[in-house]
Amino acid sequence: MAGVLAGATATITSAPFDVVKTKIQIARRAGQGELRWLNVATRVVRTEGIKGLFVGLTARLWIIVPLGSLNFWVFEKVREWSIVNSTLNDENEKNEK
Repeated sequence: MAGVLAGATATITSAPFDVVKTKIQIARRAGQGELRWLNVATRVVRTEGIKGLFVGLTARLWIIVPLGSLNFWVFEKVREWSIVNSTLNDENEKNEK
């Protein structure tokens, strides 16, 4: 559950920045000169509304949330494995003495 919440929070928080960055990259490829982040963000809000800053959010959540969950699951499994091996090594060292 922590992975899901972490992934969703990060995706929702970073979405507006990612949308504006992508729009700047597209505009530069089209030959437009220097673009300021705030100017592009303002133009998106004026033309598309606040929702324009969250375009593609659902698709990103479908990717990020499962990967965040997987990340936490792998971390926990590695930690469990490390604790078991550490405990076994400690016991072996005591038996050798």
